[in-house]
Amino acid sequence: MAMSQAVTSAMVLDALRKVTDPGSGKDLVSLGLVVNVRVQQGKVSFDVYVPAHAEGHKDALREQCVKAVKAVPGVVAVMPNLFPKPKPR
Repeated sequence: MAMSQAVTSAMVLDALRKVTDPGSGKDLVSLGLVVNVRVQQGKVSFDVYVPAHAEGHKDALREQCVKAVKAVPGVVAVMPNLFPKPKPR
């Protein structure tokens, strides 16, 4: 069926637990900052909400997310979308 192990969104989220928010030191997944994980034939995309205090670390966060997800067996491409975290209403 598949060339290698099928990548699941759960595997992607597990990998992203290694990426921490520079302000709190907690991982992005626990903080609820990773949403809309999509996996299609080894191509992974997801949205990351960047808290205001981490805006200056956006490029580093993107790099860490890509590195973490690329380590998942079967992943061929990683496309994170980073957005400013919406303010609570």
